Amino acid sequence: DFAAFMPNAQKPNSAPASAKKLEFGTISKEFQTMTPAFGGFGTPELKISKELRAQLQHPEKFDPLSFVYGEGLALIADQRKLNIVANIPDTVEAGMMAFMQGGAPELTDSALLDRLSSGACKSVQADGWLTVSPTDPTSAIEAHIDRSGLAQIIKVAHERGTPTLDEISEYAKASPDPVRSPLSMKYFQLAPTMLSQSASGMVRWDVIKFYGLLGRDARNLVRNGQPLGLQTIPAAASTVLKKLLFGSGAKFITEKTANLAKDGNLMTRAMEMFANSTPTILDEPTEIMPSGLPPRGFLKIIVSADSVVMPVGADGEAAGGVMGPEEVALYRFIQDDQTFGQQIPVKQNFDRLQVGDRTKLDLRIYVERDILSQFELQDYAMKRDSKSVGLGGTPKEFQAQVDKLMADYKKNGLPFGMNGGVRANP
Repeated sequence: DFAAFMPNAQKPNSAPASAKKLEFGTISKEFQTMTPAFGGFGTPELKISKELRAQLQHPEKFDPLSFVYGEGLALIADQRKLNIVANIPDTVEAGMMAFMQGGAPELTDSALLDRLSSGACKSVQADGWLTVSPTDPTSAIEAHIDRSGLAQIIKVAHERGTPTLDEISEYAKASPDPVRSPLSMKYFQLAPTMLSQSASGMVRWDVIKFYGLLGRDARNLVRNGQPLGLQTIPAAASTVLKKLLFGSGAKFITEKTANLAKDGNLMTRAMEMFANSTPTILDEPTEIMPSGLPPRGFLKIIVSADSVVMPVGADGEAAGGVMGPEEVALYRFIQDDQTFGQQIPVKQNFDRLQVGDRTKLDLRIYVERDILSQFELQDYAMKRDSKSVGLGGTPKEFQAQVDKLMADYKKNGLPFGMNGGVRANP
């Protein structure tokens, strides 16, 4: 958490100051106008100055909360003649989202203080002192972003191209779900594969955390095809596993359904999802597992590999999310469609692409012989210095898969019930 402390006592104003615009520095203004990226295909190119990028690459030195709150509180201290002590939780950024959409924000001292007096924060002003602290200290600790771990992930992405799934999962072990701390989303734009785990965008953070908490030896074991008993996994991983299996959104399917999802494309998956939307016993974890984790339950991982691409700018920096054949085909189809193409705010350019490898991990948590909960993780390998190519320069297998999916969408319409100008066959 960012702490600002003004040791030199100042005489407080005799009356509360009226709202005044806070005059932030150039870098802080630019930081505030960055829109957090939520992963998935079509992520817009990150266009920021070299000065801001240099600071974002080192969150352990330039604290993420210093750009708005540190500088803002220092300005307020000067304007209102206040001494300030502030322990601000990372979750406060969720409340600041409204200030960070489209154009430079017009933050006033009153607006910032109001923000620090509600939601994740509480503040007390008395005797010339302003004290800011978390409303819920325990939650603040749980949601704290690991600055050093985040810096290491960004460093790897900058030097090598992409962090491995093992490196991402190690970071996830000590860091909160980005949905709880959107502040980290801005930094993830410097490491695009952090959240590009599927066509729909983010993968569930608890799945990445569970994978990391298994430990390196167990991960290598299951990736090599060996099943891992649920009763043998480490205690920390077991805690997260129970959340996945018994928590909100828990879903179980049969092995037949799992195989259809594995072998099919986006259309097949969407049809299967809608076909299984009627509530059944598979939606009741306690009916399937009345005594908790089953003694004969086990984890199995099925590994497959293919190619992926990542758009890059003229400077070689990432200009979009990592995309497989499905994402490229889907985005191209939407851009070309007369109805949807007019509604897309950011057009994806496929003229400069870096080609890399993707390993798909089909995680299957069996709770009965034919009943399981299924998740997918993806492990990327992209070299930062690899030569960029156009879509026609990608591997032939990649192009063939894109063409096949495009033909599928033109014939049947889009998955997820979005048909645009194309009518789906009944």
